[in-house]
Amino acid sequence: MQPEDKIQEIAERAERLQEIGSSILRAARDELYLGMRFLDVALSSFSYQMDGQVHGFGTDGRVMYFQPQMLGGLYRENRILVNRGYLHMVFHCIFRHFIKQGMDGRYWNLSCDIAAEHMIDGIYHRSVRFSRSLLRRETYRKLEAEKKVLNAERIYRILTAWELEEKELFKLAQEFYQ
Repeated sequence: MQPEDKIQEIAERAERLQEIGSSILRAARDELYLGMRFLDVALSSFSYQMDGQVHGFGTDGRVMYFQPQMLGGLYRENRILVNRGYLHMVFHCIFRHFIKQGMDGRYWNLSCDIAAEHMIDGIYHRSVRFSRSLLRRETYRKLEAEKKVLNAERIYRILTAWELEEKELFKLAQEFYQ
């Protein structure tokens, strides 16, 4: 095989992976739209781009980046997980979950993830419905006992007051990270 042919083959493969990943994300967007039409603009505001450095998929607020093998594997495992991840990122963008000066980054990121997941877990639409773990249910119960409305700022204040051990912080981060 000639070098030009090899380059052409790699380019065609990359184009195919880009299209498959984009199709998966468009399918997630469309399924979410059917149950949440009020989020039309937010759901449709992303372009999709393959990026081998991303773990699964993520966003910068404009582009949704995806690692094709991980996104495809997640979709094969359960497309609801892709829908939830997509909506999780939308909520981060809507609520401007960006780190603020003077905050502990680990606690802030966890607080934002818990806030986004709490909202998603409160949506009773089949496109995002997934059974919650005991850790997740208990975390929500404890947080709700302290405050009625759980936004990222309130969760941050509560979590920092709890003075979690490193092991507990790690377990919560694993549970709520998308």
